[in-house]
Amino acid sequence: MPAARAYDRGMRERLWLVCVAAAVAWGVLLLVAAVVVPVYRGTSISVPCPGCPAVEASETRTLVEVNGPRVLVPVAAPLLAALTVGTLLLIRGATGSSIASLAAWLLVVLLGVFALLAMSSIGTYVLPSVLLLAVAALLAPRAPRGVDGGA
Repeated sequence: MPAARAYDRGMRERLWLVCVAAAVAWGVLLLVAAVVVPVYRGTSISVPCPGCPAVEASETRTLVEVNGPRVLVPVAAPLLAALTVGTLLLIRGATGSSIASLAAWLLVVLLGVFALLAMSSIGTYVLPSVLLLAVAALLAPRAPRGVDGGA
């Protein structure tokens, strides 16, 4: 039975890293998609001359084309949160720091609030990052208290 517990603990310790890596990858994917993937579609109808038939043209545009490069700031939030939470969880694992743990959870909650507030636009695409980072924060190991005094 001890071998099974060690295996379970080993899987748990690796799973949090997988969750953080997946959240980082998802954040990168969101940034690339904002620049490359057309999410807006429009149709324009014009009449080149009186009595001529109408000409219909359709176009698609990306999030950045419609909103400008400033839209990359909120789109980058999941990536920045994943990198920061991953770093904080590494610190927690190495030192047992309660502050690092609290900061990681605070970032997960703030990202969740951001996802809810942005639900009418990019919020649904932020939710996978929130879930992955919450699982990572639950599973990440903690060093024994006292390594750094629990600070």
